[in-house]
Amino acid sequence: MLKLTEPVPLRPHSKNYCLLATVAVPAGDARDIESELEEFDFNEYLTGGGSDGTFMIRADGDSMEVEIFHDDLIIVNPNLQPVRGNKVVASINGSYTVKIFSPCRNGLHLVAANKKYHPQTVTQKDECEIVGVVTHVVRQLKKFDVFISRIGICFSYGNQKICSNKEKAGWRLFENFFKSG
Repeated sequence: MLKLTEPVPLRPHSKNYCLLATVAVPAGDARDIESELEEFDFNEYLTGGGSDGTFMIRADGDSMEVEIFHDDLIIVNPNLQPVRGNKVVASINGSYTVKIFSPCRNGLHLVAANKKYHPQTVTQKDECEIVGVVTHVVRQLKKFDVFISRIGICFSYGNQKICSNKEKAGWRLFENFFKSG
C-alpha cells in the first residue's frame, strides 16, 4: 500500500532550468546528430504547464511493476478526470494505493499491473476517493559495477552484490543474477 504522507507540490514556471538538446538521441542504430541546447523547465513539463495541486510522491511496493517500480517518483495531477486505463492514486477506506483505474458495472476495479496481485473491487460500501491521475514517472537508473581482482569477480547492482572466487563461476553467477533479478 502506498503511504500518502507529505506530498511534494510542484510549481510550474520555477525559473530553474536544465539544458535540453533540440534533437533526440537514437535508441536504435547510432547516427550523427547535431544539436543546440535550450532551456527546459522540468517542473512546467511535469505539471502540464500549470496545473495547481500537482504533486510528487514516492511509490512503495511492487504491485505496479511494469511501469512503476519501488522508489520511483510518481507525478500526480488531482485536477484530471480519470478514464479507464489511467494509473491513479486512490484512497480506499483511509488507505492509499496506486493502481490502474477500471470502472465496472458494480463499482470500480483498481487493478495492479503486476499479475501476482488480484484486482481490488471498490463498491458503494467503501469510502473511496481518487486523489489524482499519475501523469509521469521519474526513475533513477541503478549503477552496475564489475570488480575483478586476484580472488575473483564481484558484481554489484544497486545495493545487491554477488562474488565468485573463480572467473567462469563468476560469469555464471552474473548471468543468473540478472535472470532472477
